[in-house]
Amino acid sequence: MTSAGRADELSDLKAQWQALQQQIGTIQQQLKQMTGKAQHQQASEDPRALVSVLDYGADPTGAISSTAAFTAALAVSNKVYFPRGTYTGPFVVKTNTWILGEDKTNTVLQTSFGDLITSSGTTLFEVRLENLTLDSDTGGGDVINLDVALSISKLYLYHLIVNQENSTQHAISVTSSAINGEIDGVQADDIEVNHYNNTANSINVVASLMGFDTWDHIAITNGLSSTAWAIYVSATGGSSSVGNSFNNISLEEPYGGGVRLESLCQTSVSVRAYDAPNPIRHPTLSVGKSSASVSLNPVQTTIHDSFLASGSSSSIPDVWLDPTNIQSTTITNSRITWLNANDNPTTEVGSNIAH
Repeated sequence: MTSAGRADELSDLKAQWQALQQQIGTIQQQLKQMTGKAQHQQASEDPRALVSVLDYGADPTGAISSTAAFTAALAVSNKVYFPRGTYTGPFVVKTNTWILGEDKTNTVLQTSFGDLITSSGTTLFEVRLENLTLDSDTGGGDVINLDVALSISKLYLYHLIVNQENSTQHAISVTSSAINGEIDGVQADDIEVNHYNNTANSINVVASLMGFDTWDHIAITNGLSSTAWAIYVSATGGSSSVGNSFNNISLEEPYGGGVRLESLCQTSVSVRAYDAPNPIRHPTLSVGKSSASVSLNPVQTTIHDSFLASGSSSSIPDVWLDPTNIQSTTITNSRITWLNANDNPTTEVGSNIAH
């Protein structure tokens, strides 16, 4: 091999070594991030970090307010534990707050008037509610009302029973009022909502921008005189709100409407509705734009593993896809009695659909 050939080979080896070093650096950085996340999760789930509201004077019978006891416990640790019992609020959460109940059927937070769980501050980050029954049957406000001026990020709602009856308010409301307000990183799983005789959406989520929010295994009963939506999610801004999913949604007696999704892109949704009235007041699943002023059309909506068959004889379809705005809809493994989308660009795979 000539000197020139050896020089070229050495140069190639040097370039390969530099590329390998870059890959090693990238892997090390990824491992560092993963380790940090694991340590954070381990710390957040460490029961030694919890403080019990009973140690700060909470009343587990619900006879007197436990608001002050919760506030005192939260001042000591951001992780507050509610043993079995009934506790009267309201309770105000802030950034980096975790409320953990002993189990969701025997740890009850209640209020007799107004919102049960509210927030403070213009932003909300890392809030977790888990293993609780939240009861506002006789209250005049939302059960969960997280309304901030700017943004909500990393909201975790796990293993909850939410009860509300005879109210004009929401069971769960997560909203940002800012022009560029954002809700991202919501993780909700195993939530049972009992929302009777109401004229407001059971779950209400509104912000200018939303991204990578996941609502999974949500069971909602909103029967009798309810005229609103079981789940209403609206992105009111003109920017792309992507990566949101609403899977394993179960609707019992959806007397008002089922799921309404507005101006979301790359969205996955699966809904099963039972005992829908005849006629229905709104579609069981509705996808469209939030308003005429929003320029962004819903793109790449995937409806999968859904059963939307009310057998309604009214003029309202089970599934309504905005014929003028929605784009690129895929429907798989679903049964739909009546889909309005004769003129919609839908791809139907393994489904039983009547238009």
